[in-house]
Amino acid sequence: MSRRITQKMVGPAGKTNERAKFIELIRQGMSSSEACRVLGVNRKTGSRWRNGRVAVQPDGSVRHYAPVVDVIVPTISPRFLSEDERVRIADLQRAGMSLRMIATNLNRSPSTIGSAQSLVDTVTCPMAWLPGLVCGSGGDGCFVEA
Repeated sequence: MSRRITQKMVGPAGKTNERAKFIELIRQGMSSSEACRVLGVNRKTGSRWRNGRVAVQPDGSVRHYAPVVDVIVPTISPRFLSEDERVRIADLQRAGMSLRMIATNLNRSPSTIGSAQSLVDTVTCPMAWLPGLVCGSGGDGCFVEA
């Protein structure tokens, strides 16, 4: 007499322990490939754990698996100008404010503002690198030094 299995058949045992260790290793700064190698897990499995995935079931329904590793948004050091500060510097330059007034307005050093200003001039003037050419102020274009 055969025993009838009343439980729903399940696949191979899940890797919850490995997944927890994987998360811990990633948070410690280990690369995904290295963590997979240490745990003996396929690299593709590690990528699925890290990035999450979408699986289409046989009945057509879609199942979303969330990533197990939090995405960390890198923060910019206050030592560097943010994009908003750079835009504000450009706007204040166009409004005719001096370098020192802009620096006071942004609570930054005048040398920092000067560096950003020269960078903006170089970017807006493609000919600025040529010897003897100077980028005109206020977006007037390039002119030859006299």
